[in-house]
Amino acid sequence: MLDYFFSLVKLLSSTLALSIASLILFQRKLIYLPSVPNGSRKIVEKPEAFGTQILDCIVGWKDYESSEIITEDNVKLKCYFLFHPLKNKVPTLIYFHGNAGNIGHRITLAVSFIRNVQVNVLLVSYRGYGLNEGSPTEHGLKLDGEASLQYVLKHNVSDNNMGILLYGQSLGGAVAIHVASKYLPQVSGLILENTFTSLIDLVPKFMPIIPKPMYRFVFDKWLSVDALNLLKENEKKFQKRTLPIIILSGLKDEIIPRSHSLSLFKVATDTNIDIDLAKTVSMSIGKRCIVGFPSGTHNDTCVMPGYSLAIQRFIDKYIRI
Repeated sequence: MLDYFFSLVKLLSSTLALSIASLILFQRKLIYLPSVPNGSRKIVEKPEAFGTQILDCIVGWKDYESSEIITEDNVKLKCYFLFHPLKNKVPTLIYFHGNAGNIGHRITLAVSFIRNVQVNVLLVSYRGYGLNEGSPTEHGLKLDGEASLQYVLKHNVSDNNMGILLYGQSLGGAVAIHVASKYLPQVSGLILENTFTSLIDLVPKFMPIIPKPMYRFVFDKWLSVDALNLLKENEKKFQKRTLPIIILSGLKDEIIPRSHSLSLFKVATDTNIDIDLAKTVSMSIGKRCIVGFPSGTHNDTCVMPGYSLAIQRFIDKYIRI
């Protein structure tokens, strides 16, 4: 019996040691997945590759730029800037994608936004993603996000000041929150889909065996709650301006629990209200709102019924005024 007990202890100890080693040595390979799906680092589709059924869905749409963004640390990021037919009369949306894939995988969604939401869309992949140079880190992706905003601000599409929206899905939401907190006066609105409160808060879900004291070895913490609090502090400095924020939550998200979206909403609104999105569906407090999609999972919330309409109403109410 004692032999069995000691064997079990040894097995558990080995498992724990292996988990801690994986956390320390391979965490960025677990966080950033630029090679998923297969071939994502070699093939990046262009808009014209999608054929006329996509490109001709908008009358007069054929206008996009394929360009490069240069970051503060001189990393070159390839991007697609897709324009609405009335590009100087509509807001511009900067799309920060999740932790996998590249901008080619987001073209159909961008075209959907152009058609249904009436915006220009900048698609940009992070360093180490798609055909870009470099390796992804939290610090690096924050620089990528900042450079993307600066690119739009310097582009002639911004001459008429129709507004710039930051859109982030999953990891991209953390990038968007950071950029908004640092450049609040230049940002008109923030759209977050299935975004986490921090990567630290996800460790118990994906590596439950890791003891809490070991969380300090997480290099890229992505503290979105702290960034949101910084954003609110900066709002007080800029004549008490309130940045419009919409949080979109897939209620069947299998990666990031919907409690993260609810927590971000509570922080953004300075409330502690309990919300059952399965029953309430949506709630607004001031210029901050949250919308739940009952059948939405982590990667398909954007195709749920009412998704584009929720964004369009948000923009019509707070941006196109």
